[in-house]
Amino acid sequence: LYGMENVKWLTKIEPVPSSFRGYWQQRGWADTAIIQTMSRIDVPTRNADIPANDESLVGGVAFAGDRGIKMVEVSFDDGETWQTAEFSEPLSPYTWVLWTRDWTPTEPKRVNMAVRATDMEGSTQPARITRALPNGAEGWHRILVNVSSPA
Repeated sequence: LYGMENVKWLTKIEPVPSSFRGYWQQRGWADTAIIQTMSRIDVPTRNADIPANDESLVGGVAFAGDRGIKMVEVSFDDGETWQTAEFSEPLSPYTWVLWTRDWTPTEPKRVNMAVRATDMEGSTQPARITRALPNGAEGWHRILVNVSSPA
């Protein structure tokens, strides 16, 4: 569960005869709070300048709670086409995986990168961005980079 429903500073447990809506549920948050599959691009950074014809490393993290990560894909055309990334074995069932992909841009232009992950149950991160309330944020992480003329 997300930290929003994580028990902290427990001082008392009181059984109740029916369903209970806690502090966060009364404010519109979901009862289940299942961690959404997520991925992000950490390298390169947003608006980075990348020389054309130079191999660059693209990478980041992906996470799907206890479901694990089955696949990470990167797009260099804002989701029109996808390329599979490599990723590390997680350190435990509850840790992020680090993913990477080599990329050699061939011409100067602005490039819209996107990343998406698929969990071990086969559910792929959706493109549509949603806010955190009520079930956790979703959507592809996107960045824009500048491919410059070769030096």
